[in-house]
Amino acid sequence: GRWPKRPIIEPGTKFKYIVPHYINYQLPVLQKALEQVKAANFVVGDYGIGMPPELSNLSIQLNKSIYRMGIGGLHSFEKNVAYKATDTLAIIDRDVAAFYPRIILNLGLYPNHMGQAFLEVYNNIVERRLIAKKTGNKTADKGLKVTINGTFGKSNSIWSTIYSPEMFIQIVITGQLSLLMLIEYMEEGGIEVISANTDGIVMLCPHTHEAVLSETILLWEKATGFQTEETRYSAYYSRDVNNYFAVKTNGEVKVKGGWSEVGSATGTQLDTNPASLICSDAVKLLLGKGIPVEQTIQDCKDITRFVTVRNVKGGAHKDRYYLGKVIRFYYAKNTPGTINYITNNNKVPDTEGAFPCMDLPDAFPDNINYDWYINKTNEILEEISYKPKSTQLRFF
Repeated sequence: GRWPKRPIIEPGTKFKYIVPHYINYQLPVLQKALEQVKAANFVVGDYGIGMPPELSNLSIQLNKSIYRMGIGGLHSFEKNVAYKATDTLAIIDRDVAAFYPRIILNLGLYPNHMGQAFLEVYNNIVERRLIAKKTGNKTADKGLKVTINGTFGKSNSIWSTIYSPEMFIQIVITGQLSLLMLIEYMEEGGIEVISANTDGIVMLCPHTHEAVLSETILLWEKATGFQTEETRYSAYYSRDVNNYFAVKTNGEVKVKGGWSEVGSATGTQLDTNPASLICSDAVKLLLGKGIPVEQTIQDCKDITRFVTVRNVKGGAHKDRYYLGKVIRFYYAKNTPGTINYITNNNKVPDTEGAFPCMDLPDAFPDNINYDWYINKTNEILEEISYKPKSTQLRFF
């Protein structure tokens, strides 16, 4: 019965993070980190809240991996690694379902100026999204996911009615401390964690330890109130924690980061701008089905897999022909020059040999520069440490 207004929270306002009752550690390195979190002063800035320096620079080493806390979540720091499952070793990914929303609902967090009515509305949106996901309604699923996650993001926006720095920090820090608990459980149980990213971890689990893994997950879920979803991989190729290809045991390939086409399978308007997706296609088919890169690229007759779409501030031109502020192009043979900014005539990055394609052609063009796409794909394979005979994979 009350219309909430955007709160005014003065810059310089300080507060402490409140540790949930279930957060506890056995390892001294984690106990020390928790004390640092408890002692830290979180200070509201002119445009929201950030991490205190003592926490943003905090590195935590557990077994072979290093983890850092941040305003965007917990991240491990691995680079250019490749792993392969064997007869004795499984690669297992465990993601927390609706991680941040569950923290909000489990801990009963809400912006102080909005009251508990916020939780009633938010829980209703979460439940509607879960039903949409279960029933295969992709438009509602993805749309409500944006709403749910956007609500969390808006809690750190000074322009939003939902602005609540204390709530934001409770969500972000609780998520990171909770994941560190799970990582500690796994490492102490003889299961190596090879990657952690915001809402999940990837592990190398000996088959002899799978019962331990299941028991540990159940113990952690009971303590935290979260639920996890499992995915198994036959191989895992990573440039870094945010960019990787993971081959599932059924041959499907999960892509994360700059090579993915987030949203493109939804049939909604939530897609990101594509960028030479044929290269990602070629990597996926090589890793998942063993199809040569050259075959995938040269056999494809869908021009949308070759194009790159890019937003250009101020607009762009090619040889003085105005293209607009959103440009579409593909790489073509015998195409000299670059696409340039209207404002200063500087080159738009990575447009050497780019052929404008503002209107998709009716017929597949005959000037595709296949060599460019093959070379780009090989660069990706090198970045993720792929070798034709898997000479760089770790076996146990």
